[in-house]
Amino acid sequence: MKTDYIWQNDLERYEDAKELMEYAFNDYNNCRPHSSIGYLTPVEFEKQWNNSEKFRNKFMEERRKKEERRLKNRKIHISRRNESVSILP
Repeated sequence: MKTDYIWQNDLERYEDAKELMEYAFNDYNNCRPHSSIGYLTPVEFEKQWNNSEKFRNKFMEERRKKEERRLKNRKIHISRRNESVSILP
């Protein structure tokens, strides 16, 4: 919010900031693409989610695979960390 909206504008009055925040929240939540939902806008994502079972299934499968990779990488990281620990007498 700060870098994309606030710092880009010279706000002098509370009313200006309030108006900007209303615009920013609307823009972010409705217009801007989000990487976590396949670079769709939230509005586009919701429309596809509600209208296509195929879209929902594909999205959930991709999510499941990402989560599996994340957990696998976490286990590897923990395993490597534990291997590098030595206890001195």
